[in-house]
Amino acid sequence: MRANILSFGKFRDKYERNQKVDLEGVVKEIAETLKDYRLCAVFGDRYAAGWVREAFQREGIHYQDAEMTKAEAYMEMQPLFAQSRMDLVDHPRLVRELKMLEARPRAGGKTLVDHPRGEHDDYANSLALAAAKAIKMAAINPAAMPTLVGYRPNPWRIE
Repeated sequence: MRANILSFGKFRDKYERNQKVDLEGVVKEIAETLKDYRLCAVFGDRYAAGWVREAFQREGIHYQDAEMTKAEAYMEMQPLFAQSRMDLVDHPRLVRELKMLEARPRAGGKTLVDHPRGEHDDYANSLALAAAKAIKMAAINPAAMPTLVGYRPNPWRIE
């Protein structure tokens, strides 16, 4: 999981500095990297409705929508930090995004976990979705969930 998350983080770093982004080009580069790892499918959030799914499909990659929202994925990931079962690589933007996350109570007892206005959560979102997927896989096969010890950020701020 770590290698794949880091591999795709480089695309955001590369294009974040540029004003104009060729999204088709980004998807093509990601698809090429996926093929280098012999992967033919990815999963992710529902960002930009069907465009992302269709762009990956044009590159021969199956894009599957995550089974949960990013807020739900963040809530699934939180116990991994509390139990020291999550290891983070030294990636300042990822750490910053995780520290900036805010939990906001919503009607009906739901909690929204999101980035503050004007901030980003792309790396944190990728990690949370991957961690939630790992948790689900571990429920099927407990040996599939590694226990890793490392940096533990503070739980998200409550506002």
